[in-house]
Amino acid sequence: MRLKFRFKRSMQAVAYLLKLDGGTMNYTKLIKMLYIADREWMAKRADPITGDVVFAMKMGPVLSDVLHLIKDEHELSRVWSQFIRTNEDDKSVTLIDDPGDGELSTGVIAKLGDVYEKYRKLDYKQISSLTHTFPEWIQHDPGKKSRKLIPWEDILRAQGREKMISYIEDATREDAEIDYLTEHSFVASPF
Repeated sequence: MRLKFRFKRSMQAVAYLLKLDGGTMNYTKLIKMLYIADREWMAKRADPITGDVVFAMKMGPVLSDVLHLIKDEHELSRVWSQFIRTNEDDKSVTLIDDPGDGELSTGVIAKLGDVYEKYRKLDYKQISSLTHTFPEWIQHDPGKKSRKLIPWEDILRAQGREKMISYIEDATREDAEIDYLTEHSFVASPF
């Protein structure tokens, strides 16, 4: 089962991490920090921060939609770029406007802050090397391929949180049903 990418929540989480770092950060380091926060929060609360598809790549696990937003290769890049700018010269992202934090619970904000404090002194190569020690990356090491999918279920299994899988599946189904009903309102017209 695929999770639903949470664009607004992801953008706000990225903005929060950028604010903690003075507004600019290497984007590989940023993606790794967001991935670590996402995997830990999902294991703790059965509630993904991003809902993003994760791939094992040479530099470690990568949040696919977030990377495509950073690279201006996503259908929502135009919205993203109103708040976050990428500088390819030094591989950094900069917060240019605040998207707010209304999609972030106090728990998610605390998790992002904890991850930032724990890893802020690492450079992008060091934090990438750290993610190479994660069981889910080892299991899905892309080898000579450019990338290999890491199923979100394996991220939970790698942390010994298999029981959270059914909670997330149930919540994902409920969200999909609500989205469907919202898009296809079954309210009968009085005319």
